[in-house]
Amino acid sequence: MPRLSLALCVLAVAAAAQSADSPSPIRVESARITIAHQVDVPALETGIIGSLSVKEGDVIEEGQLLGVLDDVDAKLALTRAEVEAAIAEETAKSDVSIRAAQNGNETAKAELARALEAIEKFKKAISQTEIDRLKLAVDQTTLAIEQARVTQRTAELQATLKNRDIAIAKRKVERHQVRSRVTGRVLEINKQAGEWVEPGKPVIRIARLDRLRCTGFVSAAALASDPTGQSVTIKVAINETKTVTLQGKVVFVASDVSVKNDIEVWAEFDNRDRVIRPGMNAEMTIHPVEKLATTK
Repeated sequence: MPRLSLALCVLAVAAAAQSADSPSPIRVESARITIAHQVDVPALETGIIGSLSVKEGDVIEEGQLLGVLDDVDAKLALTRAEVEAAIAEETAKSDVSIRAAQNGNETAKAELARALEAIEKFKKAISQTEIDRLKLAVDQTTLAIEQARVTQRTAELQATLKNRDIAIAKRKVERHQVRSRVTGRVLEINKQAGEWVEPGKPVIRIARLDRLRCTGFVSAAALASDPTGQSVTIKVAINETKTVTLQGKVVFVASDVSVKNDIEVWAEFDNRDRVIRPGMNAEMTIHPVEKLATTK
């Protein structure tokens, strides 16, 4: 056999062996885009819904204000906290008590000094009792300075606490707001303006649009192993001229086989631009896990 023909045979055998060892991608032609996650937005406080700013079918952004509970009392509490904090800060900034105590101390020291000077000149000019009283006045005014400083530090701490009360009151007002934590579409409104709600009770249901699911059925014979976690390529025809290709991962494989001998498979993908919509038809390709080459 010519050497060229022999080489071609070797290559063909090697390719066939490699093809047998490497699993092929699995194509799912009749796939469909569906909603992956639904989120119930709850009330965070007890009260009456004052207003709702969305309706079913609206597309909303993460953090968007959806409605407000009656928050009159919460806002009044916030105003009170702000006034109390302002008073506490003014008290903390004032050093009048310290300066008054210092002035009193200086006066007491001066009186004591004059008395001692008088005794040096005339020993019986001032009694010992009066000297003791003047020394006590110096000690008392010295302690008064320390007490005034302690009072000011306490006032500073009180001002800090009052500012924390403002933060708590603001948080209370915010908790009367119903905000979306996801980007999506309003599916259902469970409560209307004027209705009573309690913490944790759902007010609005939202379907996420920034992350969707592609579902399809794969022949049971084609699944030699569980493809959960494997990467997928999803192609969606937006219109007759535009096709979008996205990457995702298999997140679910049904445990049972249908009457048609196939298995349902789900893959999820990011849809941050929201070009893809639930209900669109798609084609999905499940990519095999590449096996590492081994040497003997």
